[in-house]
Amino acid sequence: MERVIRRSSTTAATAGRLRALPQRHVGIFNNTVISKRTGNTTLFRLSTDEERCYCRNNIFYATAAGKRLALLDDAGVAKLHNNLIKEGWRPSHGNPAARI
Repeated sequence: MERVIRRSSTTAATAGRLRALPQRHVGIFNNTVISKRTGNTTLFRLSTDEERCYCRNNIFYATAAGKRLALLDDAGVAKLHNNLIKEGWRPSHGNPAARI
């Protein structure tokens, strides 16, 4: 499984423009992410449920079927605004209670 952006307690994600937000928060704004994998793609891996990923004005696309594209790995919360995401995407491949 490919994870495009990872944030842990010691590592900050770097993809496109990363805006400074309070600790445990990451902002992903004005990016285009294209996955050419045939298997599952997960865009964000956050370490805890207290972490937030704020996504605004992005394009998230996978060449595989939409069900192969998930936003969260397991933990955390994704806040979405004005994004274009391939139809059929999932909140998470492994956590049916993922919070979007």
